Amino acid sequence: MNPSALKNIAILRHGAIGDVINSLAMVKLLKNRYPQANIFYFTANYNRELLSYVPEINQVCEFEFSKRFFDGFRLSKNLKQKYHLPVFDLFINLQPNWCTRNLGFSIAKNFREYHKSSTKGKVIWQSFTDVAFQGQTKKKTEVEKSQFLSFPLIKLPPTIKDSTLKKIESLQSSRPKLALIIGAGIDRPHKAWPTERWIQFLQSFNQSIQGWDILLVGAQREETAVRQIQEALPESNLINLVNKLTLPETASALELCKVAIGGDTGPMHLAASMGVRNICLFGPTSEVKHRPLNGVALKSGFSCPLSCKLKKNVCSKASEENCMNSITSEMLILELKNILSV
Repeated sequence: MNPSALKNIAILRHGAIGDVINSLAMVKLLKNRYPQANIFYFTANYNRELLSYVPEINQVCEFEFSKRFFDGFRLSKNLKQKYHLPVFDLFINLQPNWCTRNLGFSIAKNFREYHKSSTKGKVIWQSFTDVAFQGQTKKKTEVEKSQFLSFPLIKLPPTIKDSTLKKIESLQSSRPKLALIIGAGIDRPHKAWPTERWIQFLQSFNQSIQGWDILLVGAQREETAVRQIQEALPESNLINLVNKLTLPETASALELCKVAIGGDTGPMHLAASMGVRNICLFGPTSEVKHRPLNGVALKSGFSCPLSCKLKKNVCSKASEENCMNSITSEMLILELKNILSV
């Protein structure tokens, strides 16, 4: 496609936040290739503020997700009025259904769509996580990788950083910081590492690696797990961030960390977007399609039952055979030491 012919590009991904963040690799690549183009990103309202801090995105457009056929035409009319949309030279649909297809056909000259469940989608989504990220692929040289992306992908203003430090004064310490992403989302809680595993890991961590602050990150539903961790490890330098920060403030806190560890969930991808090295723990989801941009995947050796792959909320296997439970604290400590030795 002629670079000079692309003046307005639209990208659509409503959610989830991890997938939205992974798509920022595409945003960066498009802006590098078509620097004169205006990029519009169509997404959910809860992603709006965070994406407003991505310098390559010219306009964030909120919309309500629907699967109904005719809603795409209604959306087109409403969004044109609200955002005074141009006619797009290219519309990239990362969450295709009848509604979003009709929206794209209504506002763009050229249309592309990619879905992670399709063969082509696997290629494009894998490229988000595989291409140009710290030795995770042999297809690019180190020079090519450094030219492809630079972190952080999200440029937070000083006001966000100041408000984060005011809310959590202990973040101002000079000690190195490790972020633990405790939860794994409300839809698939069995993606989370068990609480007792976190406690075992921290006990081993405190014995072998000392002098660190540990940031506990999660949503309100993780408060019980975090309380159990704090009660089991009263002497540790634990900083509880659960349900205390906005999404941009969470990004600011994560940016202070040397390493982040957690399951396949939004805050892990957020840490990666801020340039934080990370270890992502995978059980029922694919480490190929979902690995964070700047991370290492630690995968369970157990195969998941059909119930997990059908997105059921509870694993049907016994706890000793559960895919996430099979990832041991010893495995994680070894991987962490490998990262810190680089």
